[in-house]
Amino acid sequence: RVWINSGYWKYYMDHYHVDTSHWETRTKKVWVDTSYTVKKGHWEYKNKKVLIKDGYYEDYTAYRWVDQSYYKTQKTWVEDGYYAEPLHGNVKVIKDPKYVFTKWHEDNNGNESCMELKVCWNIENGKIEKIKIYEELHRYEENGIDNIGIFNSSVNSKSKGSISARVKFDHPGDMSSLLHIYLYGDKGRVAHIYCSNPVNGFNSINVEKNGTEKDADKWLGGNSYGEIEI
Repeated sequence: RVWINSGYWKYYMDHYHVDTSHWETRTKKVWVDTSYTVKKGHWEYKNKKVLIKDGYYEDYTAYRWVDQSYYKTQKTWVEDGYYAEPLHGNVKVIKDPKYVFTKWHEDNNGNESCMELKVCWNIENGKIEKIKIYEELHRYEENGIDNIGIFNSSVNSKSKGSISARVKFDHPGDMSSLLHIYLYGDKGRVAHIYCSNPVNGFNSINVEKNGTEKDADKWLGGNSYGEIEI
C-alpha cells in the first residue's frame, strides 16, 4: 500500500442563510483533497510448510495475497517552467586580492580591504543578458549564513563581454563560503559558476611565502582563478 499525496485548489459556490432573511452567494478558496491509496496485487495459492503439534512439518497449500505495489518516478512537465539547452562557451573570473579580508583589515595603502572581481565571457551559442553575483558567507562559530550581494543587473545583450564589481565584507567566513556567479542567456539559458571563497578576519598577518612556515593558500583560501568551460 502506497500513500500518494495530491490535490489542488479550486473555487466553489456556497449558499447559506443570513439574518436578514434572504440568501446570498459567497465565493471562497478551498482545498480539494484527491489523495488516495494505491493497492496492487493478486491472490494465488502457494505451498507452505506448517509445523504440526506432533513435532513435524508437512506441506500445506494456502491462499495468500501477493503484493505487487511499487513506487514509480517519471519526468513531469511543469506549466510555469521550460526546457533549455545549456550554454556553451568560456568564462574567465579574475579576483583581486588573492587573499580576501574583511573591511576592518587595511590594505597596503591604508584603505579598507575589499574584493574586486572581473567576469569575462565568450558564448558560442547565445548571448548574455543579465548577471548575478553573490557571496554565500558561512560565518564562524555557527553564526549562520549571510548572502552578500555583489552584482545583480541586466547587461547589454551580447555573446562576448565583461563586467567589474567590488564588495566589502563586514564579517569573516570559513572555507565552506562560496562565490556564486550566474550568467543568464537568451532563450532562458543559465550558466552557474561557483567556487570556495573564504573571507579572513585577521587584523594583521604576513601572507608572503617566505614569511611563514606553512603555505598560506591552504588556510587563507588563496585560490587562483582561471578560465572555466561551460
